[in-house]
Amino acid sequence: MTDTLAPDLTADLAWRDFLTSSRRLLVDELVTTPRPLGQREADLFRSIMLIDRSAGRLPAPIVTLTGTLIGELMVAKGYVIDGPDLHSRRGWQGSLKDVQKRIDKGVTHEVSTPIAR
Repeated sequence: MTDTLAPDLTADLAWRDFLTSSRRLLVDELVTTPRPLGQREADLFRSIMLIDRSAGRLPAPIVTLTGTLIGELMVAKGYVIDGPDLHSRRGWQGSLKDVQKRIDKGVTHEVSTPIAR
């Protein structure tokens, strides 16, 4: 068996866990709250859409998450929701699909990259 170099997937795993728990919370609110929800319902759908869709499938680039439910959840966990750090490891790191692709690629990389000795 060959030793392998594992990439640091800690940030991606944490982001995936955050998105998964946030999505569960948003969907639970959507299905348990009596209708009509009005603007709150639209905000729930928008936040769920951001979690689910890859950046290329969004109607416009994300420039701020201020005033969104996913933004509120991000702030509560210490993430940045606007400004220059929005698209950094401190801010929006992509959809569940995006982060899972990075994790899968990291796992593939881990298996195929031997450690030099």
